[in-house]
Amino acid sequence: MAESSTHPFYFFQEDDFAARFWVFDPNRDQWVQGRVSWSTNETLLFYAFNRRDPQGLIKVIDGRGFNGHWWGDFAALSDLRVYVRVWNMETLEHWNVESGRHRDLFRDSTDPRRMVCVQPGYKDREVVGYQCVWGAGISSREAWRLDDRIPAEFWIQRTVGYLE
Repeated sequence: MAESSTHPFYFFQEDDFAARFWVFDPNRDQWVQGRVSWSTNETLLFYAFNRRDPQGLIKVIDGRGFNGHWWGDFAALSDLRVYVRVWNMETLEHWNVESGRHRDLFRDSTDPRRMVCVQPGYKDREVVGYQCVWGAGISSREAWRLDDRIPAEFWIQRTVGYLE
């Protein structure tokens, strides 16, 4: 997915975090830049086509006092393929979150079930490990460990390589 300086960043959590959103438009066979329709200091609700029809929500909560890391929640509100990138502006590290039907995310799949895949973008870019869960949302409050990994009991598929 091409990035451009013309795509807006949305800052939240006292400007400690920034996010960008894209939604895949199957009618035009291309990615569309998402826009924020509602926000708080912790939460961004975004859409791509109609402000009243959001495609997803990202929430970042400061959990450092509890377990030493930020907590990130993501919920897909559409069956369209959604891609979110969230940056920690202090470290410039980022997370990639992609949701959609399994068959849309992985080659040679016919599985129509929805899933969410997460990948830390600051890890080794030559070999990327995506960690995926079934469903339309994922929360790091219970699932993430301090080493940026989702424990095995929370993920259903782990792949090496890139999503489509």
